[in-house]
Amino acid sequence: WYSQAGTPVIGVKETYDPNEQTLTLYIKQNCPPTPGQATKEPLHIPITLGLIDKEGKSAICKLQGQDAENEETTLELTEPEQSFSFIGLAEKPTVSILRNFSAPVKLVMERSLDELAFLLSYDSDTFNRWEAGQQLAGQIIAKLIADMQQGEALQLDSIIIEAIRQVLSQPWDDQSYFSLLLSLPSEGYLAEQMQVVDVEAIHKAREFVVRTLAEALQDELERLYLDNHRDESGQFDAGAIGRRRIKNMCLS
Repeated sequence: WYSQAGTPVIGVKETYDPNEQTLTLYIKQNCPPTPGQATKEPLHIPITLGLIDKEGKSAICKLQGQDAENEETTLELTEPEQSFSFIGLAEKPTVSILRNFSAPVKLVMERSLDELAFLLSYDSDTFNRWEAGQQLAGQIIAKLIADMQQGEALQLDSIIIEAIRQVLSQPWDDQSYFSLLLSLPSEGYLAEQMQVVDVEAIHKAREFVVRTLAEALQDELERLYLDNHRDESGQFDAGAIGRRRIKNMCLS
């Protein structure tokens, strides 16, 4: 970690065997060449993860060949490529990986819109939950941009509406974090994901998502605003700041 430059990249693929009730993760690591270091040695990378069942609850993580059963485990990636199998899983769980910033790496892992919406709705890891929401919205907006460039009518995938409705239905003590979960990727972030930046299409697609969500979730957003509306002028404690943030999110 101290003798090699660059940020490691880990690629993760998963397979589930319903007969063996086993989930296997195939993980590769590599670090791109940098000036003076064309070849990099594999690093010791701790990967903390949890498994979430279809009800949104933590599933037991039991690695093949081990007796320990926990709701969260840390894999030790030390080779260029390794596989890890979890046993005793009657149904395929959703993987929440790199919890608690367990390693400063770039993650490459294909996720469907359904998986991202599920993580946004239920993941107990705060960063992973927020990141899933950003990826979900980013993929949906990217498709809308492509549709707009092809001259097709815009239609918002209902999966993001239902995911945010699920988030809105849950109780939250930290309103500042709650407001972040409801936020969409910025236009600047969306532009960074494009090879050729289409400023007008990015703006129009994002505004279309904002307006469609506002119309579909108007009752929930109005109720949330009123629940947090009070006279707190000049108050700067965490609770007051959080309530102002959630009110501004509802208004926007």
